[in-house]
Amino acid sequence: MLLRNAIAIELAKSLGLDYTSNYTMVEVYLNGENDGLYMITTPVDVIDENRVDINEESDFLLEVTSNQGKDQANYIMNTNNMLAPFQNLRLVVEDTDKMSGETYSKLNSQYWQIALAIYSGDWEYIQEWVDVDSMAKYYILHEYLKALDYCYDSTRYYFEDGKLHGGPVWDFDYGLGNIEF
Repeated sequence: MLLRNAIAIELAKSLGLDYTSNYTMVEVYLNGENDGLYMITTPVDVIDENRVDINEESDFLLEVTSNQGKDQANYIMNTNNMLAPFQNLRLVVEDTDKMSGETYSKLNSQYWQIALAIYSGDWEYIQEWVDVDSMAKYYILHEYLKALDYCYDSTRYYFEDGKLHGGPVWDFDYGLGNIEF
């Protein structure tokens, strides 16, 4: 597990993906006994100038999740059958307690515009709503590392300046062949 996440972070840094976490490996001793080697990373879900530096008033940090929690207010999702690839894709919105109804509606609208842009295949329309460079790098990273969670769970995105960006990089426990069926 340690190598998968470290490799993912190093590759993300080499690709130039913004907000890639720093990490360090530490040996943990508990009651005088070696408990193993652990990886400590900077958290990905913190919005501030030292981590994910986005404007909290207009930008958003999101996570794709397959698990639906109790509080529906912190999800945005598309239930329109017309856009099948995006149907029921749940995005958890960080810090929804700070979000007004108007802001939540704006975020839903942006998500809908992105889905329509991608579905349309109109390159100019896509570029209006998606940071293609970061999304391409993010896709390459996940594909190269065979991340089974990609676009299903533990996948992060952020809106910045009205565009959807790939990242920050997070959770490659189910990558590089680490899965049993």
